[in-house]
Order: sequence, then structure tokens, then C-alpha cells
Amino acid sequence: MAWLLRVGGLLAAVLLVAAAGLWAMGTRADAGRLETAVVIHAPPDRVWPWLIDPEKLKRWVDWLVDVNLDIGAPQGVGAISVWQMRDEDNAGQLIQVQNTCVEYTPPRHLVVELLAPGSFVGQRSYTLTPLGSGSSRLEIEAQYRYIPWFARLIEPLVTPLAQKKLTGDGMRLKGLVESGAS
Repeated sequence: MAWLLRVGGLLAAVLLVAAAGLWAMGTRADAGRLETAVVIHAPPDRVWPWLIDPEKLKRWVDWLVDVNLDIGAPQGVGAISVWQMRDEDNAGQLIQVQNTCVEYTPPRHLVVELLAPGSFVGQRSYTLTPLGSGSSRLEIEAQYRYIPWFARLIEPLVTPLAQKKLTGDGMRLKGLVESGAS
């Protein structure tokens, strides 16, 4: 019986050390930060619609089910859209993410503030840079701050998965634009 108590105590100590390590990693300066860049063989004005058109967005942003635009609000600063996403890594849970445009300089730069009530807040930016000979470099940067304590605790595990998804999204966009899809 004593060995069972020792094993239980050891297991509790290992779990405590693991939780402390995750917590410490989750407080680093770049916690929740994602970035990707992709060269697309198309000029910025051909890539730009893929960043703002709901039907085009659904084709390259994995998990995106629907985009609802704030009717009556023009595109640009202050415009609001709500993305409905199906989190395939979390039993298909539906998440609604409100996107509020805070910077809008077509066809070069777009920044949105994000709010997923009860889940996270953050910001995502898209920057298109012409490279000459009809190509563009798209940089996507995002910063998320998770709201639930458990999500903050496992941020070091979640962020690499989100980074992989973002990189895949960028590659999917590249393929669509370069194929001439409309």
C-alpha cells in the first residue's frame, strides 16, 4: 500500500511540474503569436479580393463555414464581419469570431481586431507587398490572448497547431490564386 501512495505522490508531482512548465511557457512574450508568409504569383489587386470576399474566404480558410457581414456598413475601417468556424481539432465545436476592421488600405494592408466571446481576443493583419514581375508577398500575422484559464495554460500546445493551420491556409490561398480560380 505504501508503494501506491509513493506512485500517486510521484504522479501528482510530475503533473504539477508539467502544469508549471506550461504556465511559464504561456507567459512568454510571443505567446499566442502566429505568422506566415507566402509568395503568390499574382499582383496584389488579384490577391486582395481573396482577403475580403466571404465566398472566397471560405475556400481557403480551413474550418470557415460562413461569413456574415454587417449589413449597411461599408467595407473599410469600422466594418464588422462574423466568421463562423467549425473547430475540427475540438470535436467540431462551432466558434463565432467577430472581426472588426481597424486598418484598411486596399490592395495592400488589412488589420482586424478579433473577439470570440469566452474563447479569445486578438488581432490579425494581412500585408501584400508587390515583388515585381506580377508576384506578391502575403504576410499574415496574428496575436491571440486566450480567455479561459485552461486555454491560457495549454497555449504552448495550441499555438503550434494554430501555426500549422495558418501556414496551410496560406498555401491553399496561393494554390487558388495561382490556378486562376474565381
